[in-house]
Amino acid sequence: RELDGLRVESGRDGVEVGCSSVALLRDTCVQLEGLLEQLYPGVHFSTVARFTLDGHRFEADSSPLTLGAILESKQWRKVLQAAKVGGQGRRRVLVRELLGGVECGIFASHCWRDRSGELLPGLKRLLEALSGDLVWMDLEELMEETQFASRMFEGLQAARVVVICLSGVYLTRQNCLLELMWALQQHFAHGKHIFIVSVDPQVTIKTIQTWSREEGVEVTDDKGNVVRVGAETVRVVKDLVTGFKVYEEWLAPDHGEAALQKQHAAVAEMIDSACSPLQGKKEQPVLAVKEVASGWVIEHTAP
Repeated sequence: RELDGLRVESGRDGVEVGCSSVALLRDTCVQLEGLLEQLYPGVHFSTVARFTLDGHRFEADSSPLTLGAILESKQWRKVLQAAKVGGQGRRRVLVRELLGGVECGIFASHCWRDRSGELLPGLKRLLEALSGDLVWMDLEELMEETQFASRMFEGLQAARVVVICLSGVYLTRQNCLLELMWALQQHFAHGKHIFIVSVDPQVTIKTIQTWSREEGVEVTDDKGNVVRVGAETVRVVKDLVTGFKVYEEWLAPDHGEAALQKQHAAVAEMIDSACSPLQGKKEQPVLAVKEVASGWVIEHTAP
């Protein structure tokens, strides 16, 4: 059957799954591998990625991880050793090369020092399910601080949509303000979509509208200290909430899980309706799961 860009077909050789994005491919791999573990508890299986490179067919064994585990942990730069099928020759290939490149269509600009770590995962999952795109969150993406600025700009530049998650802590962090300025540059240069949400009751959309453009404002940072945000930053933030689409309420986990899920749905609907729709048109990578003599093989054909 076909459903929202996901095609599942069964045949004599196994199950073939066509996915329209890396996000769907990841979720499908994880679900299939979970099913295999239920059917064959205690049985170890690995993934063999079969692909064509420079006119030659190669096989790359992902052991000890499976393809689902690699995609779930976003190890796009993981190097796989590949051997030529039916002949001599070996190649080193990156996971992102197998997938035809990996880009996150939605960039969440937030500060991991505020409460966004507990507020955003649910919204992230919903946006990925709705769009079929991956959502970039620096909590997951930027493991190596030595490449922080370049990786951050790379992710923001590749995204079609930027979600700014405002908080008092966000306004006191240099890297966050740098992301904000880059997002604005990308908007004016390339028309990138920008959406504003608040994850802090002291920096709500209504509160920002009362700030004076000529004065700074005092906010509380992640250590509980009162910090003054300069007038220039205040003007930028006020322009943000008047010039771009905003979610009027602040995301509040204290209101309960059901209320937070309702807020996530409202934010996702706002973004989806404005982007007409979020679902992108991509060539479909193919994932085939087959039972062979040595176990299970997941065969992946990159777009």
